[in-house]
This record gives sequence, structure tokens and C-alpha cells, in this order.
Amino acid sequence: MNQLKSLIKEVERLKLKVGSDLFKSNHYSDWKEYSRKLQGIKQTVEVVDNDFDLMGEGFDEHKEDWQTLKKLLGLK
Repeated sequence: MNQLKSLIKEVERLKLKVGSDLFKSNHYSDWKEYSRKLQGIKQTVEVVDNDFDLMGEGFDEHKEDWQTLKKLLGLK
């Protein structure tokens, strides 16, 4: 599930951009787009999280990455 690690990196990158007041003031349209992307990822993770435990044994090894992603997004 290399995609999960890639998603974690993408969320980290988006959070840096969205959290920067300088970036927001100088590149507002890009900031707004990144903010929407981050919110979309968060909503998707919330939906998938409800079913994560039902995915079976093959996903147990990815639980730590999943928790990292949720923490980055401010989810429990």
C-alpha cells in the first residue's frame, strides 16, 4: 500500500502550503485550491475509516500509516 505513504506525503505538503499565511496572501487562488484538496482528502478518510477495520488481515500492516494519516488530518 505504497499509495498510503504517498498520500501521507501529499497531505504533509498541502498542510505546509495551506498553513502558510505568506503563501495565502501571495497565491490566494492556489491556496484555496490546496485547501479544498485537503478538505476532500479529510472527508474521504473519514468515510473510509469507518470500514478500515473490515478490510481484512492484509491491511493490518498498514494500520500505523493509517493512524499517521488520520493524525495529520486532525481526526481521531
